[in-house]
Amino acid sequence: MIPQDGYRLNEQSKITFGILAGGQAARYAGRAKGLVIDEGKPLVGHLTAGVEMFATETIINCRTRPYSYALFANRLVTDFSKDYEGPLAGVLALLYACETRYLFILPCDVRTEPEKIFFALNKMADKGCVFLSNDGDNKLALLIDTEHLKALEQIFDSGERRLFGALKSLGAAEVQIPDLLWRDFNQP
Repeated sequence: MIPQDGYRLNEQSKITFGILAGGQAARYAGRAKGLVIDEGKPLVGHLTAGVEMFATETIINCRTRPYSYALFANRLVTDFSKDYEGPLAGVLALLYACETRYLFILPCDVRTEPEKIFFALNKMADKGCVFLSNDGDNKLALLIDTEHLKALEQIFDSGERRLFGALKSLGAAEVQIPDLLWRDFNQP
């Protein structure tokens, strides 16, 4: 289990923070959603502020604008397919790049402090893979032990493209969260 005694994680519990920013930007007229300005800075800038309190590295999965995203991450990755395969492909790309045992993933449009979501997931980290849900309205927030990479890869190779379907096939634990904990850019 990942320790819960504050922001200082011990050497055996290093966490990588992954951001999914590799979507199609269909709702934003082709603009990269993570680079949309909100309250004076890009959405990814809000997400990455202060993550060093719980993460040793930030990796962003993006398909466009790598020079802009590079300002907010230690490393960038892209999906392994030139065609858009959905967020599951982005999760796999982040898992391939992850060098720590645990990977914490959020989409680029979350406007809640990442550490609040991380510690909500951390309460069930002994399950190895947990995601957030809110009354059936699935929100992507994932804490996964990288030992699940091969199993998730096999699920993807079998044709599954739905992220939540893959997580349920993997046996991921679902964490219910209150509305107040989650806010994304698509909400007022």
